Amino acid sequence: MLLPSAAREKAHDHGRESEEDALRGSTGHRPLARLTLVKWRLFGVGAASTLALIPAALTSDAKSAVQPLTTAPPEVVTIKIMITDNAIRMAPKSAPRGDIGRFILVNSGQKPHTFALGHQHRQTGSQTGFTRSLRPGEQHILILFLDYRGTLPYLGTLPTDRTKPAMKGTFRIT
Repeated sequence: MLLPSAAREKAHDHGRESEEDALRGSTGHRPLARLTLVKWRLFGVGAASTLALIPAALTSDAKSAVQPLTTAPPEVVTIKIMITDNAIRMAPKSAPRGDIGRFILVNSGQKPHTFALGHQHRQTGSQTGFTRSLRPGEQHILILFLDYRGTLPYLGTLPTDRTKPAMKGTFRIT
């Protein structure tokens, strides 16, 4: 026969065992072991997800490196045109399509000259050139978007300039 205090201790110990049995469940694992197993499973899922997303991230970077930058402004190409009484000198004589051409016209001759580049009206009425008159010593800067691919003729349009072969040429948009 047990003493009442000893019986109380035994009942208390018996109650603790039943709580542990309830936490263990049917597998017999301890709660700490089950928590460690869950952590390892979550770590494995996270690692697999990371490995699955790496190729997708690399592909999007590779695509962005190949695609053109559409928001970047076009380059400005400076074309200097020197007009004398005997010749027209242009440098450079070509520029890439899609760039902006800044034409610097300088009349260094003793007479007035009229310079024409390209066609002012082409097909649908769009401008692919210009005509500008210059007095002696005068300078003009004209801006033209180079959207037409091909060769544009240039020439001095005054009657005295038309007879001189050095007063005409071509400007090429590539």
